[in-house]
Amino acid sequence: MCFLAAVGRQNAFCQGDIPVGTWRPHGNYTQPLQLSGAGKTVFTLGENSLFFISEASPTPTPLGYQDGLYGQAKSRMAYHSPTRTLVLAYEDGTLEMIDETRVRRINDLKNNALIIGKRIKQIVLFGDTAWLAAEFGIAALSLSDGFVKRSFLNIGANGSALSITGLAITDRGIYALSEQGLQFGDHHANLNDFNHWRRLTLSASTGFKEIHALGETLYLVGNDQQIYQWKNEKLEWVAGTFGVANAKTMDGRLIFQMENQFYEINGLGNIQPIPFSTTLPWIDFHLADESMYLAVPGIGLWRLPDSVSLTPNGIGSISPTFYSAGDNLYAFDRWERVLDHFNQGKWQTYQTPEGITSVAQAQGVLYLGAQNGLFRFVGNEFEEVNLSPLPPNSGVQAMASDSQGNLYLVAEGATPQLGLLEGSGAFRILGISGMGRVEKIVVDGSGNSWLMELPRGGARNLRVVNPSSGLDRTIGNTLGQGGLPSNTVQDIFLDSEQNLWIATTQGLGYFFNTRLLTQTASLNALLPIFQNRQVLANTSVTQLIVAPDRSVWAGTASQGLWQFSEGFEGVLHHFTPANSPLPSQSVHSLSLNKRTGELFISTDRGALSFRASSVQASEKLENLKIYPNPVHAGFSGVLSIEGLTDFAALKISHSSGRVVYTTRVAGGKITWDMRTDEGKRLSPGVYIVYVLDEGGNERAAGKFLIM
Repeated sequence: MCFLAAVGRQNAFCQGDIPVGTWRPHGNYTQPLQLSGAGKTVFTLGENSLFFISEASPTPTPLGYQDGLYGQAKSRMAYHSPTRTLVLAYEDGTLEMIDETRVRRINDLKNNALIIGKRIKQIVLFGDTAWLAAEFGIAALSLSDGFVKRSFLNIGANGSALSITGLAITDRGIYALSEQGLQFGDHHANLNDFNHWRRLTLSASTGFKEIHALGETLYLVGNDQQIYQWKNEKLEWVAGTFGVANAKTMDGRLIFQMENQFYEINGLGNIQPIPFSTTLPWIDFHLADESMYLAVPGIGLWRLPDSVSLTPNGIGSISPTFYSAGDNLYAFDRWERVLDHFNQGKWQTYQTPEGITSVAQAQGVLYLGAQNGLFRFVGNEFEEVNLSPLPPNSGVQAMASDSQGNLYLVAEGATPQLGLLEGSGAFRILGISGMGRVEKIVVDGSGNSWLMELPRGGARNLRVVNPSSGLDRTIGNTLGQGGLPSNTVQDIFLDSEQNLWIATTQGLGYFFNTRLLTQTASLNALLPIFQNRQVLANTSVTQLIVAPDRSVWAGTASQGLWQFSEGFEGVLHHFTPANSPLPSQSVHSLSLNKRTGELFISTDRGALSFRASSVQASEKLENLKIYPNPVHAGFSGVLSIEGLTDFAALKISHSSGRVVYTTRVAGGKITWDMRTDEGKRLSPGVYIVYVLDEGGNERAAGKFLIM
């Protein structure tokens, strides 16, 4: 189990398998938005990532669900040094206060139905209060009590709603920056009344994007990239400032950059350089003793003056495509020259020779389709594969392997070509004419190649070909010629029983046993029914996976992620951002590690994984894996039993011989709430697991202890 890894504590980073029913984030740490911290404690925030370094924990350490955090769609943060508390805001208005021992979640803003726009744009710390500049106005979070103690809405002209872009807090009151300019509210006034907010006249020809306070003096960064001072009700240009993108107050100073050099304005208003310069295109910075930390797009956290990257390993894309091969999981972004490999809970990044278009494994070897050829990944090296008679540098659009270890691929050209790389290494063209651009290939047990072409204005984009049998059909929503919910197919998946599942813009369906397909036979998809209605009718289904227990995962464009039980008898899960860490309703890619049951999910706003209860069945009954074991008093989770064969019969009895539970297995694993067939919770003792083996004989296969 992973505990909160916070400043000054010994941290534990989640590796290996995660518990059933839990989530794991897969952040892109190279696209930071903000830095915050104190001294050598530095937090780096991205839209779907958060990590920190400190003097006690110099190794970059990600923070996520495993540490008790709420989700991924983060907006802003601020670190309160006196209490060592990180204040974290999410786009739905959720707030968290994270210290060395706990995470406190504040849902005051999220659950307030009167607040529509809940995004926090800035957090300013003043005393024991975190002041929030937000789409809805202003709010004040008590750092000692952990609740929103004040909020000011509709403080625009004539009581209109007003989005605040920046705040500065002084002993006198609140300065709020918005598209309507700068306004001031006295701490002692009734600021819920918009009439008590005073508009300040800024005699400048530019608008302003930032506001900062040093004592009672304000500094504003203009859209003209110059700094202005507001003091004694008067605005003046700070002489010598130009080309300033943004600024930051730290330790009683205003820090900013001009012409690659960093400068400071102290409390007396004097400008002087500080010994740091850079040409890197940073987003934010943090100054600590003898170091400058920069948030740099494409790099992550960068430290000066020694020019060191302090970024954790992660995936190189916010919305990657996932591919699972045995215990290995790969992630890539189409056309980019980066391949990320996930194994044993860790990511490793490889630079590829060309931009990747597709990934497939054949005979235990990973192949990369690329813009200018085909490469095999052997010994952490990329070797180009000879595809003669194709022209040199022919790009590969899509790939898939069959059960014999052959690799099918679609090569670029004036007309795309379907080719076959045999297990022996020989390559040949299969001679299919009239092909369009292919997004995905699936090869069934009869050697039929199912080609999902790029959608073209509502025309059919699913085609099945087999040069050996002469099969060549285009499939759509016409009865007898597919009967799909829509002509536009967005994903295809072949399950272990040779059923082809099809995701379309108007729902899902499947073809039963594709090996029986002929050129002339009538073909109509089976459209699953749940509660007397077509499953996900009129819903854009983007991804499909059938798990080993025959449950169906369906990713959608606007309804999140669904899991239906075998035969669509029930809904096992429906994950959305409202009830899970899923960062978006739009699912882009799914891939399942069949050994562990971990489902990798890519959305348009980030990636993560969920460990489900279904794993691939074992070929033979051997030693079972039962966990947790022993089961401690007070445990409220589920018991997992792995290593089972498909359709095995399972029985659990007390050591006295009393049978407490019986079931039949689908896939290679079951999870059990440890309640008897009568619904009673198990009492402490030793329990024996019996399984009906391949010969039909019942045998003891394992045992576990309840304490």
